[in-house]
Amino acid sequence: MNTFVSNTLMAAIAALMLGGCATSDSMNGNALSANAAPVQARATVEAEIPHTRLLPLEGGRNFRDLGGYKTTDGKEVKWGKLYRSGVLAHLTRGDYDYLQERDIATIVDFRSSSERENEPTRWAAGNVIAMNWDYEMGNWEQEFAKVLAKPGFGKQDLVAMMDQGYVGLVQQQTPHYRAMFQQMISHDEPLLFHCTAGKDRTGIGAALILTALGVDRETVKQDYLLSNEYLKNSEMLTLPADATEKEKRMFAFFSQLPEDVRGVLAGVEASWLDSAFAEMERQHGSVEGYIEHALDVDAGELALLKARYLQ
Repeated sequence: MNTFVSNTLMAAIAALMLGGCATSDSMNGNALSANAAPVQARATVEAEIPHTRLLPLEGGRNFRDLGGYKTTDGKEVKWGKLYRSGVLAHLTRGDYDYLQERDIATIVDFRSSSERENEPTRWAAGNVIAMNWDYEMGNWEQEFAKVLAKPGFGKQDLVAMMDQGYVGLVQQQTPHYRAMFQQMISHDEPLLFHCTAGKDRTGIGAALILTALGVDRETVKQDYLLSNEYLKNSEMLTLPADATEKEKRMFAFFSQLPEDVRGVLAGVEASWLDSAFAEMERQHGSVEGYIEHALDVDAGELALLKARYLQ
């Protein structure tokens, strides 16, 4: 693969798949201290809001409510309390008007420092506590380059690489997931967590929350796989009207890839979440054990979360 193609496709993957391929040593030299920006506290406004899985936002990306999922003991995740999303940088004034009534009080941003710099969030739907961390994704570009330089590379090569990448994501993002859970324990207001595409780092985070609340594994996977439906026609796969020449070359090359390869770049595979769960099980015996020990959620706090987020 020549230098132009490699660099161009790396840029495409950055836009389409960021957050999906941290390697196991990608934390080396990265600062993981949280940059939590507290603002004036406010009382939660209890209001009837539409029960909608995918929020109808003009500039949203994979922005959805985790409410409505049934637990194994017959309860249901409350609507309007927990939200997951991709990048927020393109929300419109109308989107913010729509979100205002949802009274989101905390935003957990799993993106790296450079991602936040490239697409800054300018939240305009009320005061929030903004949580983020200074780190970079590691050597994902080199890992992608190795796979794409393979003669006759195809979907199976990218899927296998991402299977391993999710092991690295668990290792890299554990401090961030821990901070999110501690925020959920200490605050009762609605919380939003997101990354760039809202499918990888966010997908694992959503799986952990739903598992902690008692949602069965198959339903957790189905929520994870919804990203394939909600991202397939998104702007991530469309050349912007104001695209630069570099972006035009990038998308021209991307469009020449086999359809199944393009689908992998913009979506998720069930095996990736299985790989993340397997790493948690390897470390702590079970996903529940990971939540208890790695995320520091004891039995009393778990009961508190269920009381707070289930009905």
